[in-house]
Amino acid sequence: MDFSQIQKLLERRLIVISDQKMREQRPDEQLRELQSLSESIDEWTLQHRTELPAKLRHFLENYSLQKALDYLLGEQGIERCGK
Repeated sequence: MDFSQIQKLLERRLIVISDQKMREQRPDEQLRELQSLSESIDEWTLQHRTELPAKLRHFLENYSLQKALDYLLGEQGIERCGK
């Protein structure tokens, strides 16, 4: 199974969360983008629920998103996007 889409969503979410400048200057935009990313993550998870390894499904459904990303990067041997 190709996990690149969910990996990109999870990585993008971390980038948006850690964007201090956006938080200070455009907090409403940051919240909108986080909401959109959360909705996309939820949708992806729902669409692929039956295909996912149990541990990854657990992380995504319980919103342990850093653990989900760590799982993808470690357990599956996937490189970070953009490398």
